[in-house]
Amino acid sequence: MFFNRIGRRIDIVGFGRYENGNFISEYPDIFEAPRSVLDFQLSKKICCKKAELKLNVGNLLDSKSIFYQDVDKSGKYNEAGDRLINSIQYGRNVSLSFGYRF
Repeated sequence: MFFNRIGRRIDIVGFGRYENGNFISEYPDIFEAPRSVLDFQLSKKICCKKAELKLNVGNLLDSKSIFYQDVDKSGKYNEAGDRLINSIQYGRNVSLSFGYRF
């Protein structure tokens, strides 16, 4: 079992200009909101320990990736105060593999 917490990170850097020594944001940065990822791996040696069967299941929690502009400058995603740019649900992935050593 593998757990990872992805923190808030910049996805696209915005732009703006300086006017009288003050920065005016014309297009704010786009952030990805924090999310949790849980993966699972199970492996079993078989055939005199020369072969191995592996099952991998990724993204068990199937958390959404939310991309937003922090309009209210709170440092976290707020549906009421921030601009949602995109929301992606990647889904779970499952793989089964077999390996053999000669």
